Amino acid sequence: MSDRIAGIQTSSKAVAAGIHTTGEIIGRLDEVQTRIGDVLGEQERMAQLIEAAG
Repeated sequence: MSDRIAGIQTSSKAVAAGIHTTGEIIGRLDEVQTRIGDVLGEQERMAQLIEAAG
């Protein structure tokens, strides 16, 4: 029985580590998405300036 409990505890730790890693990856993707939004906004502003100057 103690072997089964140890196995469950090991599995639980692995799942917790996986969830933590997934959270970190989601955070990084959030940062990338924000940066892409910033770049697209800048591109739109530049296009408007070029159009207004033309």
